[in-house]
Amino acid sequence: MSTEPLSLETGLTLTPRIKLNLTIHRSDTSTKPLDEWQLKTSLIAFLKTTFNVTIPEEDLVVRKFKDIKKRKREDPVAKGCLFIRELGFLKKEKDGGEWRKMVVEKMDGIELSLAGVKFKLSVVGEKMDEFEEMRKEWEEGESLVDGGGDRGYSRGRKREPDTIVLRGVPSRWFAETRVSSKPSMFEDHSEFCKALKVLCGRSLQKQGSRLKADYKVTWDKDGIFRNARSQTDENYRSVPKVAAGNYRSEARYQSHFSDNSARSKRFKE
Repeated sequence: MSTEPLSLETGLTLTPRIKLNLTIHRSDTSTKPLDEWQLKTSLIAFLKTTFNVTIPEEDLVVRKFKDIKKRKREDPVAKGCLFIRELGFLKKEKDGGEWRKMVVEKMDGIELSLAGVKFKLSVVGEKMDEFEEMRKEWEEGESLVDGGGDRGYSRGRKREPDTIVLRGVPSRWFAETRVSSKPSMFEDHSEFCKALKVLCGRSLQKQGSRLKADYKVTWDKDGIFRNARSQTDENYRSVPKVAAGNYRSEARYQSHFSDNSARSKRFKE
């Protein structure tokens, strides 16, 4: 896992962090509702005494299920996530992975007594932070395609690296005039993997702001962007040669950014 921040040219910084996903179940027969504040206080104290890690309250998110009275006793009463951002004591990527594994093992299954009510905590690491697991899943998906599976490919079509998808990033952070409007393209599989590795296990922060974007990283598993590019290429090739210059560029732009109604309106004008 990543242990060092990475500055980008756009005034953004990729900061390392560990994300753990939490699930809370009841472990007694009480029907008293979960007190979120007590849960947070108890977990923050546990992390401090056990791992010597200080967690701000905003980095521990807990969401209770609203339909608690309709849920079965074995169903969870709440879910949440924990972000550990102060990782300066981890000097190597290997150290980070081993430390995260140790934290998960010690936290998973612990019992919390909150005002006399007992709850059990289940903890797992964020799957999207595990680069090796992500790469393995992507390569297995590619193998299915090679075997005839359908994920936006057609037989005989040139294979290209996938599109990386980030969810949970403010679009305004990228709305800078100096940023090119043209998409960045991966040349090969190694470039795709390098970019995916850089993005795994990090959050995005804008310089001069305390806000952090704890994005989710994945790739275009459904082939949406790949199909869009393929459709654009087909439109480009189908344009009559008579209208070689401006018309071709106009068709290419429309297929990327306009919907059907907008396209019709433009041609009517």
